[in-house]
Amino acid sequence: LPRIAGVAPGKKPPGTTMSRSALKAWGARKAYTLETAAQALGFSRRMVAYRENGEKPIPRVVALATEALKGQGRNCAA
Repeated sequence: LPRIAGVAPGKKPPGTTMSRSALKAWGARKAYTLETAAQALGFSRRMVAYRENGEKPIPRVVALATEALKGQGRNCAA
């Protein structure tokens, strides 16, 4: 996913492109638990929780991944 977002591997995208409430709303619409959201996004459960709680910024790649997964079924992994 970092290549899709135009970010070099290992580099952090500048700024946050999605609010934590938007990330939570996406997970609720998909009926995802933290575990299924983490699997779909390619993150650990803890990293999804950090981002939902506002403890870590939500990088552009996560916003792009949520957009890409909008039309897919509940249990689709990226």
